[in-house]
Amino acid sequence: MLLFYDIKPELDRHGARVRLVRLLRRKGGIPLQRSTWLLQRVDGELLRMLEEVREKGGVVFLSEWKPIPLSSLRGDGWPRRVGVVIQGPEPLYGGMAGRLLSLLEEWGARREIRISGTLGKVAALDLGWREGLETPLLPSQALEELSRGNPDMLILLTGCKSQETGVYMGKRIAENARLVRLLGIPLTQVETAGEGAVIHWSGDPSLSQRLARGLSLELRFPPPFTGKIERRGGRIYRTLVGVRPGEKILVDGYVVGESLSTHVTLVARGGRLEEILGGRKYPRGIRKVGRVDLARCTVKTLRTLRELPPGRALPGRRRGNWVILVERADTVLGRAGRAGLAIAVGDDTTLITHAILSRLGVPVLGVVDGDADGLLEGSGRGG
Repeated sequence: MLLFYDIKPELDRHGARVRLVRLLRRKGGIPLQRSTWLLQRVDGELLRMLEEVREKGGVVFLSEWKPIPLSSLRGDGWPRRVGVVIQGPEPLYGGMAGRLLSLLEEWGARREIRISGTLGKVAALDLGWREGLETPLLPSQALEELSRGNPDMLILLTGCKSQETGVYMGKRIAENARLVRLLGIPLTQVETAGEGAVIHWSGDPSLSQRLARGLSLELRFPPPFTGKIERRGGRIYRTLVGVRPGEKILVDGYVVGESLSTHVTLVARGGRLEEILGGRKYPRGIRKVGRVDLARCTVKTLRTLRELPPGRALPGRRRGNWVILVERADTVLGRAGRAGLAIAVGDDTTLITHAILSRLGVPVLGVVDGDADGLLEGSGRGG
């Protein structure tokens, strides 16, 4: 639903407007413009706040929200404006991104691209891409940013270890992209794992069918998922999907352990990672990650990062005069603009930072102890 409100400053001596805005953000509301918000629902706490604004002399209006796609008004259903989010390097190095963009060009669709993930941006640099590199966004954030342009269709392009993990990742991204759901924009995923597949998430399924035919891929409608997060006895249990023995387990970018089986569950208590069922803990990584909300944090598993092809410095780039400190390699690309030197802390961080910044001609000084977690192929073994 839509919320419109206003209250004059002279009537708002106790900061009702500020408290309302804070509450709207906490409830997952999406600001469209000043004093206009998009809401999924109004609960008791929010209703009391709206009543307070009205009692103080403010104005409050609520309206039903029913988005109408422009393509439905044209009558042809053909997408003329498409947003594309590319997650990770595999779709780029493997060629699927190029195939997809060529197909959209054949359709005559105007497309806007965002590339999510540091290694995805590195792959784009290697291939000479310049579009979609500007903002360091999570995939769901990139989808929401593109949705503000009211495209006829959104496409999420992923390259996971398997179609199972691809579907699960797509589900989590689709759930987190609240604005896409509220605006009713069709969302389709293209997963490159295995033989590849087109996965329909929302909107008109005929768009996903056209995409599957154009790319010669199977069309899938994801099955219902059972819960992967449970709360029992003061602990949070998070079961991982598509895990294979010997893979590294990353929480918010830090290596916290290694899988020993295909059934792995992380256990947290009091905001601290306590146990890895079906895996082995890395105490150093757990200390680095610190307090964590296991239900909301980003968890990944991987055997190794694919060894990046040798990069060459991009022509025409002027080196900056700043020194940047890098403790997590996944943040380095967004900070490299004015860097003249990077100091990386940690073995894997140093190796990956060098692989990235070599493309930009930025030298890297590493602080290492010879105990790499083996995230980059050939860099060492976990311990």
